Amino acid sequence: MSDDRAKAMSVFIGGRALGLILGPGLQLIFLFFGDTGLHLFGPLYIHSHNAAAFISMILNISAIVALYTLYHEIERNGNSCSQRSIEDDENWPCPDKLAMFVCMLTRYCQNFTYYAIETLAPAFIMMMFNMERDAAVGIMSVVFFISGVFAITLYSTFIFSDIARKLNIGKVNTASLLIFSIYILATYQWPFIPKNVVVNTDGTHGGCDYSLYSWCLGLPKASQEFFYIGYIISFGGCVPFINVGDATLYSKLFNPVGQALEQSLYDVSQIFARVVAPVLCTAIYSSFGPQRVWELLFSQLFFVTALWIAFAHRMIPLRPKPRPVFYLE
Repeated sequence: MSDDRAKAMSVFIGGRALGLILGPGLQLIFLFFGDTGLHLFGPLYIHSHNAAAFISMILNISAIVALYTLYHEIERNGNSCSQRSIEDDENWPCPDKLAMFVCMLTRYCQNFTYYAIETLAPAFIMMMFNMERDAAVGIMSVVFFISGVFAITLYSTFIFSDIARKLNIGKVNTASLLIFSIYILATYQWPFIPKNVVVNTDGTHGGCDYSLYSWCLGLPKASQEFFYIGYIISFGGCVPFINVGDATLYSKLFNPVGQALEQSLYDVSQIFARVVAPVLCTAIYSSFGPQRVWELLFSQLFFVTALWIAFAHRMIPLRPKPRPVFYLE
């Protein structure tokens, strides 16, 4: 049912939030393995640097086996989605391509911001707050864990209540994007901040390594509290609303039968962000410092938020054409 689509999206996307909870918790356990770790066999060791990869391989293989052995696809209304009638096709108008673009761009921008900060977080914390590597990884694992618990709580609320159905998707997405923008502004290294980062020539033990990064000198120090608390609020509190709202609206922009191509394009926007964000932001961070990365993130968020505000009247579900009614005289 169309009314249950928001709940279905909550179940689907909530699985990712569960990974956000378990992943950081396991990473905290992996830290106890140390750099040497446990000897498995031959030259193979499992340690704090590769334990996550081992667990990921096991989970992925288990998921593939379960997919082929435990789940069976059943078509309730026919043998194939391609069997929809010509009348059904003609009864639906063409989808609004601008609305499609805004939804896909929102998914891209949200994931670009997430993957950029996730990639830079350990190095950024070591440099900005003068922390050792283990301390930086540990504290971000705790932040990721709390953020994941917050997110899964919201997803569970969406699943077991009618809140998701009653959301004004346009207003919720706009507000969530604005909160993201405020988080970026609150953690930006503003020139008027009185304290600067600690500069040294050995960045492996915290601080900014001037021998590697010329932009270290005079770099203002961002607020540590804003960085952690803002991350939890933005990614733990706002991402569930954007994920459920944006995905639900996007699925309602077309004929409800046969959305394989459209949903594939929607997923590509996330995959593209996942590929581009770590590489691009790492390159910008290494060459120009975190200020330029933050400016890039804010400019994207500002642009997408402006689109939601400017085209709010077009961000609505597609409705079928009224069927002609004939009267016999």
